[in-house]
Amino acid sequence: MEPVTVFEMNHINTEYNVIDMEAYPLALIAMQENIPFLSLKYISDDAGSDAADDWSVQVHLASEAFKQILFTEV
Repeated sequence: MEPVTVFEMNHINTEYNVIDMEAYPLALIAMQENIPFLSLKYISDDAGSDAADDWSVQVHLASEAFKQILFTEV
């Protein structure tokens, strides 16, 4: 399977409002070096004034969600 790089230029999809920018350089280098790469993201806060409180709750939910994804036998 050929790696695909897609740039979001015209955000018009209302089903989501998150675009991953942070993992892009890692994915790009992994692709160039032919290194397998997987990025899992979890929204930890809404970046508002309650972000710190949101994060302290969401980090635990994220750990449970990732544990299910990564360590559940198929």
